[in-house]
Amino acid sequence: MIAILDYGSGNLRSAQRAFELSGHETFVTSDPEICRSSDGLVVPGVGAFGACMDQLLAAGGDLIIQERIAAAQPILGICVGMQILFDSGSEKGGSSGLGVFFR
Repeated sequence: MIAILDYGSGNLRSAQRAFELSGHETFVTSDPEICRSSDGLVVPGVGAFGACMDQLLAAGGDLIIQERIAAAQPILGICVGMQILFDSGSEKGGSSGLGVFFR
């Protein structure tokens, strides 16, 4: 099962359709337990880096991502969802990211 993290940013339905077309059971969810127990987690993102980070933090998505990384569980970031995995973004004066990757 693939979980697509719904934290208020991203083209969720397009990502869901793409994974379903590949034959995977897919859920769009903000439920931490589903996100933790899924075979893969997709982190979408559309818009400005800082706004996506704010929404991710407010939804507790940062904790879900950190737990999956610590457990060596797969995560796929799409668009800004991938960018927020870096330590920072330089858009609009700069914002901190999750620090999974460093520049």
